Amino acid sequence: VRLWPYPDGLTPYKKAAMGEASPLCGTDQCPAVTAPDGTHCVETSEIMRFVGQRVGLAPPAGCADDAKAMEMCLLAQSVLNQVFYPLLKPMIVCQIFSTEFGGWLAPARRLLIGGESSYLPAPQAKLTQSLTEVEAALSASGGPFVLGAELSYA
Repeated sequence: VRLWPYPDGLTPYKKAAMGEASPLCGTDQCPAVTAPDGTHCVETSEIMRFVGQRVGLAPPAGCADDAKAMEMCLLAQSVLNQVFYPLLKPMIVCQIFSTEFGGWLAPARRLLIGGESSYLPAPQAKLTQSLTEVEAALSASGGPFVLGAELSYA
């Protein structure tokens, strides 16, 4: 799907335009993939499972390992949503204000994004909690992977 000009490039593929044939599966959001057999899938964690099943890097559907692998993908998505994305704007602002225009805007960045104490605590707490969960999953699996000795999409 070409997204230029964004967001209008997505419009012809949305459910309102295509009905049930929409590859965006009713969410009208990306990312979305379509397999050669025409099966559609959306949402990053589900796409990981979808691709993993098709390339042999997924446990059998519906088993305990399948649930654990999806749990780890959902955890990774929550880290993106609650750690990476909230820190992206402050990182970009700091970079631009520090490097562009000879860096003379650097002191003003706090006016736009606040100090680190205003935007770091929540992402830091989420990352700490998530890493604890990942370590617990690896320990419980017997390693070296989340599902033990088997490499998977998780």
